[in-house]
Amino acid sequence: MFSIHMMGASMAFGLGTVYQILQTVICIRIYPTVGSKHINYYRIVISGCCFISSIITLVFAGISLLEFDGEDITKWTPKYAGYKAHVISAIAEWITVTLTMGYICTFTHEFRKVIVYEPEIEHTHEESIHEYNTNNSDSINRY
Repeated sequence: MFSIHMMGASMAFGLGTVYQILQTVICIRIYPTVGSKHINYYRIVISGCCFISSIITLVFAGISLLEFDGEDITKWTPKYAGYKAHVISAIAEWITVTLTMGYICTFTHEFRKVIVYEPEIEHTHEESIHEYNTNNSDSINRY
């Protein structure tokens, strides 16, 4: 169970950080049309800090796992080796989470300007559907 948690956390924080960096690049490139210059600067800072925090999380999580000398890896206490690295990793992980939430909040101003309309649905004639089913019924029955 612990390995599944570690894999999911690595994917969430690793891919989340990659998403932030790519989204920041896209926002910078579409700047005059959408967005603002100062929000893009915030996004650069946030995604850069998130990248650094993710690296710190992964490095210190690895160190703490290598140094751990207890019986149950899900129950850390200060008496086990690697505890300080584990705490540093956990703090950096929460910083990454907080930065990610802040990054998402930078889009609120842009999303206020988005208007979504109900799509138009066009109904085809039932005869054409019925004809298709009757003409292809023998091909369906053959298989």
